[in-house]
Amino acid sequence: MPDDQYYRTLLHRLIWSEILIIVILTASAGGFAFLSSQKPKVQEKTTSERRLNVDAFHVHPVRFREKLTAYGIARPDREVIVAAQVSGEIVEVHHAFRVGTAVHGPRTIVSADAPSRRLDADILLRIDPRDYQERVQESDSRIREARREIEQLKQQKVNTRRRLEQARTSLEPLTQEYERIQTAFTRRSASASEVNRSLLELRRQDDAILQLENQLALAPHQIAAAEQRMQTSESNNDRARNDFEKTWVSPPFDGVLSEVLVERGQFVQSGSSLFRLVDPDIIEVPVSIGLDDWIQIAELVTDGQLPVVRLATVVDDGMLWEGTIVRVAPEADSGSRTISVFVEVDNQQQEQKLLPGTFLEARIDGREFVDVMVIPRGAILNDHVFVIDANDNVTRVPVVQGRRLRSLVGIKSGISGGERLATTNLDLLRDGLNVAVQVETDINDEIGVDESAVIELLPVLTEDGQTSTAAEHSLIQ
Repeated sequence: MPDDQYYRTLLHRLIWSEILIIVILTASAGGFAFLSSQKPKVQEKTTSERRLNVDAFHVHPVRFREKLTAYGIARPDREVIVAAQVSGEIVEVHHAFRVGTAVHGPRTIVSADAPSRRLDADILLRIDPRDYQERVQESDSRIREARREIEQLKQQKVNTRRRLEQARTSLEPLTQEYERIQTAFTRRSASASEVNRSLLELRRQDDAILQLENQLALAPHQIAAAEQRMQTSESNNDRARNDFEKTWVSPPFDGVLSEVLVERGQFVQSGSSLFRLVDPDIIEVPVSIGLDDWIQIAELVTDGQLPVVRLATVVDDGMLWEGTIVRVAPEADSGSRTISVFVEVDNQQQEQKLLPGTFLEARIDGREFVDVMVIPRGAILNDHVFVIDANDNVTRVPVVQGRRLRSLVGIKSGISGGERLATTNLDLLRDGLNVAVQVETDINDEIGVDESAVIELLPVLTEDGQTSTAAEHSLIQ
């Protein structure tokens, strides 16, 4: 049958394919065995353990001054916005009333060869003075009237006293005349009309004396009231003259105009800003520091030692200005957790003037420290260092860290100086491991010549102590 023939053919092909595969595999195994027998024998070679490469740092006690870093914006120590003290139209303006103009305030010239001279300030603006001048004239008139009134009252007092003395002198004859007529009337030698007329004249004289006494008693009160009116007029006159003088606007101190806010013909109210004046000679730079740095600076300022500060716009430009810390804020900023200290720069002592508004980095001279072990922070692993002996063997030693100085750290205990410390591959080191030291450095290499170094090395103290008398108390040891 056709189907049986077809299956028989497939079976023969399958058998021959398997035989061919077996033959190929057998030939391949024989060829591999032949090639393997031709391979040369591997010779065994003894190997030695490879030494770990590390860098080392030489430790020795140093004397240094800490350099504190802070940032701030320069501002003038004296700055004021001058405002109008009276209202009116600006009728006069100085020809140099422009931004950048140097102006002079009131000042005294002291000379050893001549008497001291008081120089008036520059007049920058004039406000219309007519109304204030009229007030001065009006108050002057009232003062003159009050003075005349006082003089008249004093003269009236003198006249009243004189008239009173005369009236009292005339009273005695009238009294005697009345008594005589009364006696005569009793003897029937005078009439009743004569008695009444004498009595009336006596009473009139008594009334006149009483009126004069009242006038004399009132005179001091009238004079006092007139004097009070004169004092009021004088006060008004002082205010009027003061307002009149305020129409001349001058700078309160020597400085430079940094902003002009008005022009001629403009009407200003009392309190309106006229111009801004700054004193460029003394510049103040408030900078913010942390609590630890503040403690150092506050103690120095309290002791009268004003720390020196070097200032620059960027570190790469070098420290271009020098100043001193003159005061320290008593409170911390709760938001930034910093405390402000104030650096004063005398522009007259600088090669290049410091402009207000400049953003600055401040390098502050901190306290001096002596005999302190300062090492790189990278030489410490889990509060341990790896000391390399003379045979380049490693020993793991615990240390107690002190004050951190950016990439450096002071050591309180654990090393005493003269050691070599591994600074690289610390996670691969262990006790007794022999290493190969590649690069050796010390504190001078770590600091280098960079102005941004966190410490400044100082000369080592001599045995007799002549080099320095630095305080031996330390925040590190």
